[in-house]
Amino acid sequence: MSFIESKKPNWILSLHSWNPVLNVNGDCLAEAEVLAKHTGYKIDSDIGYPTPGCLGTYAGIERQSPTLTYEIE
Repeated sequence: MSFIESKKPNWILSLHSWNPVLNVNGDCLAEAEVLAKHTGYKIDSDIGYPTPGCLGTYAGIERQSPTLTYEIE
């Protein structure tokens, strides 16, 4: 949290394992489209339920550091 607060990254790539999807939070659709082209993963900004406290919400939405969560199968 302190790193994100102090450095204010231009964008964040988060690697996570759950269900194959590219979850975008903030302005990182172009980056997601590149990954989707190579992986065949769908792009989604909503995984179907609230995610308070997750990195995408915290950094991508609340702190305007676009966050692309690469949900690896």
